[in-house]
Amino acid sequence: MTGVQTCALPIYGPQGEVRVSIGPVESALPSGTTIGVELLAERRGSELRATIAADAESIIVRGWLDGLAVVERSFLAPRRTEVDLLEEAIGKDTTFAMAYRKLGIILSNNYEQRARAMEVLTKAYEFRDRLTDIERGYAIAQYHTDVTGERENALAAYRTILDKYPDDFRALNNSGVLYSQLNDYARALDYYKHALATDSTWAPGFNNIAFAERALGRFDDAAATLDAMEVRFPGNTLVADSRGGLAYAMRDYAAAERWWQTVRESQPGSPFWQADANQKLAWVASTQG
Repeated sequence: MTGVQTCALPIYGPQGEVRVSIGPVESALPSGTTIGVELLAERRGSELRATIAADAESIIVRGWLDGLAVVERSFLAPRRTEVDLLEEAIGKDTTFAMAYRKLGIILSNNYEQRARAMEVLTKAYEFRDRLTDIERGYAIAQYHTDVTGERENALAAYRTILDKYPDDFRALNNSGVLYSQLNDYARALDYYKHALATDSTWAPGFNNIAFAERALGRFDDAAATLDAMEVRFPGNTLVADSRGGLAYAMRDYAAAERWWQTVRESQPGSPFWQADANQKLAWVASTQG
């Protein structure tokens, strides 16, 4: 490993001082491990090594003395989710506006909990005066986007943020989304481009621009945007999906079918991409009578 640093520090105990060095190491722990700690101690010619690995449901501790395995223990330790922690925080402080807002965002993405999402977003709006200016703007915009459906009021809330923070990525991108929903794709495109200029590390930012360009009939511009996206994010499934959408808009149904078949074949283990690709392939099939 290169470009890493090791930290040396003393630990004091009743028997004196022990010098400890801490630094990153190459690990054989399986990918997907939430956290892993590896310990190595050497004294008087003996070596004690231990690993502690935690994943979503358990903690596993293993120990070796001079290379001989001496202990292995596994403990069930189900993790509390963000939702669990936020619900607990709200239970302790029923006016915790930021917790309501964060919980509402998470639940809004889960269609099985839409009613609860509306409830907590409304609470965030009710207690918005307890938030900072920028978070208050987000809370108002989210409330009008997801609860009342009053997009003009949501846009007005984002404008209050952009008046003070003109490069705020979230307000720019979400304003673009709202203008798209209002079928004002020219204004949406302006916001999307400003957002991408602020932060080009988010792949959907390219996709949003390509979508607006496609809706405006600017197919060559959309294709160029997707080319830039592929250079920036090689292998990203969203690129193939978006190329399928562009081909479909251009009524090149054979190309659209190929792209969406590529999406389906490249993501065999993803229920989302499988369902999404199947739906779009059904669109193609409907054009063939």
